[in-house]
Amino acid sequence: MSSGVARSGHRGGLLGLAPVVLIVGGLSAAALLAGLLASVGIQAGRTGGPSLDAYRAVLGHPGFATSYGFSVLVASVGTAVAVSGALLIGFRWTRPSGRWRTAKLGLLQLNLSVPHLVWAVALLATFSASGWVARVVTGLGLIDRPAQFPALINDRWGIGIIAHVVSKEIPFIVMTLLPVSGRSTRAQLEQATVLGASAGDRFLHVYLPAVAPAVVPAGLAVFAFSLGAFEPAAVLGVENPRSLAVVALDRFRAPDLAARAEAFAISTVLLATCLVAGALVWSLTRRWLVRPAGPS
Repeated sequence: MSSGVARSGHRGGLLGLAPVVLIVGGLSAAALLAGLLASVGIQAGRTGGPSLDAYRAVLGHPGFATSYGFSVLVASVGTAVAVSGALLIGFRWTRPSGRWRTAKLGLLQLNLSVPHLVWAVALLATFSASGWVARVVTGLGLIDRPAQFPALINDRWGIGIIAHVVSKEIPFIVMTLLPVSGRSTRAQLEQATVLGASAGDRFLHVYLPAVAPAVVPAGLAVFAFSLGAFEPAAVLGVENPRSLAVVALDRFRAPDLAARAEAFAISTVLLATCLVAGALVWSLTRRWLVRPAGPS
């Protein structure tokens, strides 16, 4: 009886979301289709049939492999560090709420309210060779001039971009973990503690499976954003290697329609990378995401 009522309520909730899903899904599908058509040369102002010339130009460019590897590496490292940090913070916050919990949540929400571009500019003004940290260190006599400050921003290894991903996305992931790590998860962790489980065992065998349905989609969203966002890479990156998102934006702004087709081809490559990453993560975490259905 109760399970039937629960299933009925679940169906009612899904039906309530149907208008939003149809609108958002329809617009997203239309944009995706338009991008795919443009990548094969089918766009306004261009004559001729479909062609793979844009893909040949992009994939055959001498700098494509370097830019692609750089983009994937920065997105992967940033996502891995952000997810790991968020999991550790979330695991810590499963304990009974303390006096500073509200203040900590306020800091997370404050971080989320800052646009990515503003955050990137703030990192640039703080940690670049001409930033205030370099000037303070110079004033303390630790270095002779600001130019000697370590290259943490606008560096060829993407440290500045990774720092942006980590500092901006940890609060986002933590906020997605808090609703699924509530009273029941705390009870399971306390029971494991009573049974003598170590902190590592509680994290791996109790907490991680409990929050996997939330952290896996959140991590994939962070990876997709990190791979496709051009603002952090444009502000905190360098000319060589360049992020593919920045290259795509430059191609899209070009007046030549062939270059614009290349921009959509790059976007399609990035989309395919996200899909492959999603399939790989799904195969590795499927045992946590798909749970046996209970008795009806």
